[in-house]
Amino acid sequence: YLRERKVKVLRWELGNELNVYPLIHGQYLSPTGYADDLQLARWLVDEITPHARLAGPAVAFWPVVGEGLPFAKSFMKSGGTLLDIITWHYYPEQSFRCPVATNRAHAGELLLPSELQEVDRWAGFVENLRTQYGPSAQTWLGETGGAQCGGEPELSDRFGSSLWWVDELGRMARRGQPVVVRQTLSGGDYGLIDDKTLQPNPDYWASLLWRRLMGTKVLAVASHTPTAVQAYAHCQAGANGAVAMALVNVHPTQTIKVDLPPLGETADVYLVKADGLRAKEVALNGSLLQLTSVGMLPTLQPRQVIAPQGAGFALRLPALSYAFVVLPQANATACR
Repeated sequence: YLRERKVKVLRWELGNELNVYPLIHGQYLSPTGYADDLQLARWLVDEITPHARLAGPAVAFWPVVGEGLPFAKSFMKSGGTLLDIITWHYYPEQSFRCPVATNRAHAGELLLPSELQEVDRWAGFVENLRTQYGPSAQTWLGETGGAQCGGEPELSDRFGSSLWWVDELGRMARRGQPVVVRQTLSGGDYGLIDDKTLQPNPDYWASLLWRRLMGTKVLAVASHTPTAVQAYAHCQAGANGAVAMALVNVHPTQTIKVDLPPLGETADVYLVKADGLRAKEVALNGSLLQLTSVGMLPTLQPRQVIAPQGAGFALRLPALSYAFVVLPQANATACR
């Protein structure tokens, strides 16, 4: 249908959260049965849209228990080589709508360092399967949001979610997973846009800043700050030699001093704060982030910091805030 209409599809994915079928649909599809179906999909894609890539199995993982019903390993043994992209899903919490929960959504708990690190546990599990049974495929976090089953009201659409979101983007990039698919742009309490007002929710602004500043090349970061501050560094998007960093302070009360190395004379700081985790409005360097009167995005202006001669940059990161810091004169070899 799409080929006849000359619609170019870049990626096909067969199925969605097959390990949840028994819970949601009362039916079970075996991992080997799915692999057989995927072989048919592989032949179909190669014949009709050979430029497209095939993804799967979109297995869901929960905090603490992982898959729940084991599926991924048995499937990967049978059909891992059929895939161009290995997809998996992860939500750190479950909303009130979920009939089953391993980590019910509560304000602030999502930002505990142990909660933030949980995604690494299951990302590593999937990556190990890729290494063993589908080494030529990429691994994508194919679906994620602050809370499963539509998001949690007054949590998933508030500022506290943005601290988690920036941190998870940094973690997945650091692990080498090139794509993270957010649930959702529109729809549910975890939508980036408020469906009633069409105004951006806090996570929209975090996504926008990430996309504009953080390039696709990831750099190593050696951090000596407290565990409350998470730090990630990339080559700046579209810049030659410049470095961009994402810093997240999840400490509930403490402003933390962050020292950056002397990479140039100036740094551009995009500090984002709000009046609490449940705030719907956020401020960039003290100015409220909002659309213009005609519905356009505002200019995102950084605050420039000048380093003392020969010294690094000393930044004070307030409690429960995040910042993007661009070092335009870093002249990093990896970024040229």
